[in-house]
Amino acid sequence: MAVTPGPQFEQLPMFMSAREIMRKYEPLGHDKEMDRAPLESNKTLWSRKLDYAKSWGFPEELKRDGVQEPVELGLHAGHHYWTHNEDGEINKSPYVTKKPEIMSGHHRVISMMYAAPDTYMPVTHEDMCCNGDSAGCTCDICEAKND
Repeated sequence: MAVTPGPQFEQLPMFMSAREIMRKYEPLGHDKEMDRAPLESNKTLWSRKLDYAKSWGFPEELKRDGVQEPVELGLHAGHHYWTHNEDGEINKSPYVTKKPEIMSGHHRVISMMYAAPDTYMPVTHEDMCCNGDSAGCTCDICEAKND
């Protein structure tokens, strides 16, 4: 039986620019919600991440040396954010992501967006196996939830 090429067989990119990542993905919701109320906007989150990265000299270093460690990108949208209540308990937020999320590498992405937005960097694609609902899972959401 012949296999017909189609969306289910598309190769995911191994390299993407910061501009492309920021257009197609949103920051990990857990970064927005962690001890912040009301929900931090993407613009505010990226500004905070850039200020922190600049304090390390990260944009200049990455522009000079390139990104070595891949940025981890999620494959699917539609995940719930997690929030902390006053007692420190973690609860599922009613907000659901509209785009896949940047799972890890936010400082690399914003540093490159600032220093060299069209330069390619390595990426990996992670399938959030459980949407944060599975005990014993090691995805970033579950690890944060279990901390």
